[in-house]
Amino acid sequence: MGIPEKMNQNNLLKLIHENSISCLAIIGLAKNAGKTVALNTLIREAVKADVKLAIVSYGRDGEDIDVITLKEKPLIFIPPNTYFITAEKLYEKSGIQGSIIKDTELDTLLGKINIYKSGAAGGNVELAGVNRGSRMKQIKELLPEDTELFLIDGALDRRSSAIPSLSHGMVLATGAVVGNTVDLIVQRTMDEVERITLPSCFNGKILLTAGIILANNQSGLIRNGEIISLSENTFGKSIVPSRYQIESGDTLVYSGAFTDSAAEELVYNYKALDCTIIVRDGTRVFVGRRNRNILRKNKITLCVFEPIKLIAITANPYSPYDFRVGSDLLVEALKESLKAAGIKIPVFDVLSKEYL
Repeated sequence: MGIPEKMNQNNLLKLIHENSISCLAIIGLAKNAGKTVALNTLIREAVKADVKLAIVSYGRDGEDIDVITLKEKPLIFIPPNTYFITAEKLYEKSGIQGSIIKDTELDTLLGKINIYKSGAAGGNVELAGVNRGSRMKQIKELLPEDTELFLIDGALDRRSSAIPSLSHGMVLATGAVVGNTVDLIVQRTMDEVERITLPSCFNGKILLTAGIILANNQSGLIRNGEIISLSENTFGKSIVPSRYQIESGDTLVYSGAFTDSAAEELVYNYKALDCTIIVRDGTRVFVGRRNRNILRKNKITLCVFEPIKLIAITANPYSPYDFRVGSDLLVEALKESLKAAGIKIPVFDVLSKEYL
């Protein structure tokens, strides 16, 4: 898969082309952050540039009414002659004209998951049925060969859709729904950006050894380049046997989620100093700003085995709870915070006059 050079405007599709991305995850910082609007914007840009799309949701998206706010949601529009993946019952409910391209042989309560191709008119459809990374990888392998861009509609509570081994890049949607002031929106967005853009380990030999550990879904302790301890990954339990003390220069490899409690255990129970922690990727890091600062104070470097390429942030100035902020003010505040953090990522309000 690959996007041909068919676009020259400064938009999301251009960024995808510049970063050589053929599989993109669009993730919402919260519900109603503008993720579906960003997805539909990107779909329109791809259609205009003649890019062959395949579209899927990691979970369930495209409902006309939000089950939490009970307010209308933007529908997902499937353009004419476009591949999309959903469950049989939702396809039949939508009324969209199309045909089955491939039976994935995956069953759900909503029927089989199929790869469809829309007809000449296109239409709105609810996408659902794919809620595990293994299923998403299987579907990705079954996509027709002429697919140029695979779009994954995700959400923060379904972040495995952004696993680097699955998608090549990510767009993060944020907005007024995550805070009632611009400062609070920016703070919460930056917290997430810092976690998901953690860098890879710079030591090639250590990274290779960590890869061996993670390939077996294990966690472990590396000292002087050698594995001295292994354990099955168990959420909330220590990976380091009590007979070992963490020494300066050690590397801890986490297969599962690295949480606030794990960070506190390292600092307060193991008295860890001047060591490195490698987590599989940024989607598995759940450490708040306070504990990240404590890790830095103790010279504990937090990095990842597979970095995530965040290519853009979309900013939605509207909240479904009848609250809004200035679009220009929010976009500029996010840009300034990213610049101050040394992070070069563009920010767009895809419904602003400037973007359109």
